[in-house]
Amino acid sequence: MFLPTLLGFLFLPLRGGSCLSTPPFPLSPLTPITTDVSSIALSFITKHGGNKTLGAAGVNTYADRLGIHADDIVQEIGWDEDADSSISEAIEDAVGEQLLDESTDELCDVVLLWFRSDDGDLVDALMDAIRNLGDSGRVWLMTPGASKPGGVHPGEISESAQLAGLMQTKADRFGEWQGSCLTPAGTKK
Repeated sequence: MFLPTLLGFLFLPLRGGSCLSTPPFPLSPLTPITTDVSSIALSFITKHGGNKTLGAAGVNTYADRLGIHADDIVQEIGWDEDADSSISEAIEDAVGEQLLDESTDELCDVVLLWFRSDDGDLVDALMDAIRNLGDSGRVWLMTPGASKPGGVHPGEISESAQLAGLMQTKADRFGEWQGSCLTPAGTKK
């Protein structure tokens, strides 16, 4: 049932020939609704204690979706020209400093691992990634989307994670990249 048809029912004449009121708009099934609901929703969320870290368009940033906070120490492994720099930049903005590179010995809260099917053995890459991982840390494995060159099958990710002592807790799409959150087996993060 079209909304204008429903509203038309509300404005039908009553038994005495008078109407409740006249609608403030023409009753046509083609009447567009032009209210910008995203700004209304963002205003409501902010006023009522919701997520105050939403971006200007009311959409969570990559760092928010990855669960990365200002005090996190993040290492990036496997970055290459095909990696999405906007993901790395969003993380750097969130933590307020550059990401640690592959040569660091510092313990990390999060390891961002870029991996393509032709990069070698995924289990070896995951073992290298967890070398500096803190006790409650996690690895975000970023692989090209399934239909893209270098994509990794979800079954291979799951099996490789288990062999490396990890388990997948989340999955999300980040532009052209598929993200898999991997945590040490026995932790939930």
